[in-house]
Amino acid sequence: MNDKDLKNLIGKMSKDELIKLISFMIKYNENAEMRLLEFLQSNSIKENKSQIYEKLIIKKWAIAHRIIEEANDYGGCSDEDIDEAVDEVDELLKLISDHKISWSIRKNILDEMLVQINIDNSCFTDMLVDSAEELCRSVSEKEYLADALSRVRSEYYRGYAATLFKKLGNNDRFISLQSANLRYASDYLKIVDYYDEIGDHAMAMKTAWECLEKADGILGGIYAYLFENNQSDEKQLIHLYECAKLKKWNLDMITELMYGYYKKQGNYSKQIEMLLNLMSCCEYKKAMSWYEQCRLDFISSDWEKHEIQLTKLLKEQDIRSYLKLRLSQGYKQEVLELILKQPVCQDSRNLD
Repeated sequence: MNDKDLKNLIGKMSKDELIKLISFMIKYNENAEMRLLEFLQSNSIKENKSQIYEKLIIKKWAIAHRIIEEANDYGGCSDEDIDEAVDEVDELLKLISDHKISWSIRKNILDEMLVQINIDNSCFTDMLVDSAEELCRSVSEKEYLADALSRVRSEYYRGYAATLFKKLGNNDRFISLQSANLRYASDYLKIVDYYDEIGDHAMAMKTAWECLEKADGILGGIYAYLFENNQSDEKQLIHLYECAKLKKWNLDMITELMYGYYKKQGNYSKQIEMLLNLMSCCEYKKAMSWYEQCRLDFISSDWEKHEIQLTKLLKEQDIRSYLKLRLSQGYKQEVLELILKQPVCQDSRNLD
């Protein structure tokens, strides 16, 4: 229907009759209200703008909320639904950024976001947390968000809440909350960094050593911190290395640091000891480069003594590099026999 036909149909309808018509259309078409609000956004008088923006924001959140709520119920949703929800949230956030929207409106949306964040069974949680932060303007509003996140089920987002408190200068809440959420090295390092920032290096070191004893998972960050801050105390570095060997996490990293330390100190015997250890624990992609480093660092008598051991370690770590090495040394029969064995053949298809 074109504009001319529509004008003829409407004729001389009164304002009240037009309102009834629009109301009827909205009632039976869920998209009509959104289209009306978008039209009024550009065509209404200035005095009505604020109300239109608020209604548009609420409508856009209602669409996104329905999709997110269902995704949390079922553990996900289609790509099309993801795109639609993200687009609606992006648009409402832009409206909030561009216009002065009351805390009452923003808080209602924020509270519903927090419910979905706490469920955390969809692909939207990270987006919701970022969006929730954008909804908050004042310090008190951001503290409201941080306090709410501090009570969610997810350890990660409780840690995020602690970080928010730190940004807001509420150090007591930061320490209290972060200290109650210590599992991984990254959790401990937040407190370590805080103590360093306020000049309490004793507490920073105490927390770092506690992390080494208690933290789960990847420990590379805490190894780097403790190694850097114990350069003048070799006994502590040795203790750190022994702890790392027991933990087994990121052993290649701390071994490489110890290798560099002993090389700088001119301690040849410890230097080659660390190189031998690196050949046993390094990533397979680095095995050949460490093998070559051994060839460079070892004096000729030590190279002769350890060459067979090092070549065996290379074979265990990176069969492809081992085969290339043996081929360059003229051991064609050995290489052929290994290639013909199925497991090795799969790793060695690209031999030059």
